[in-house]
Amino acid sequence: HDTTGKLIKHLHNSYDELEKLQGEMHDFSKWLTDAQECLNSENAYLCDLKNLQTQSTRIKDLLKEVIAHQADLRFITMSTQKFVDEGKEYLAVLNDLRISLPERLPNIESIASFKSPVRQTVSDIQQRYTDLLNAVNAFADRQNQIKESYRLYIEHLERARNWLSDVQLRVSSVIAHPVGTDIETIQEQANIAKSLYNEFLANGKLLDNLQGGLNSLLVSLTGIT
Repeated sequence: HDTTGKLIKHLHNSYDELEKLQGEMHDFSKWLTDAQECLNSENAYLCDLKNLQTQSTRIKDLLKEVIAHQADLRFITMSTQKFVDEGKEYLAVLNDLRISLPERLPNIESIASFKSPVRQTVSDIQQRYTDLLNAVNAFADRQNQIKESYRLYIEHLERARNWLSDVQLRVSSVIAHPVGTDIETIQEQANIAKSLYNEFLANGKLLDNLQGGLNSLLVSLTGIT
């Protein structure tokens, strides 16, 4: 009678822990699905260069949310252990009863962890969480790379555009004046033209930098080197 009471107690405790664990796993699994869908939807906005900062904020918030849910995962792990411990206690009481019988019965061994459906379900959830966390981190890294590449591209573009706007005015001014009719004027015009020519040669790197910035941006967008 005493042994049966102990067995019933452990069964009730196991049931309570299992019911609580299943509820937690259901809610956590639903959150995992929603979070994964949220991350998948962000792919559509990855190339929206004008709203990179807005997306960056959303990804940071998603990453914070994922990290915060580690506490829920720890709770599931603890609840799983409580369920397993109750099972061990139940089995210990049962085996004590079996060996105390007139016809002594052999011990019943506990099942291996990999055969436990509860442990397998928890393991699957843990793997899904790890995959999600890695995916969000990878997405954040790529998004930051695109954002930085776009910043450098815009910087190179503005430098090249500002210089071209400035030099175009000076070139137009030189071209607008007819060739001088005296040696001094011609020499002065030649010096100005040579100076502009040298400036064009020296500032060719602005366009090279712009092209390099564009190439880097395209690589970060497509992921193809």
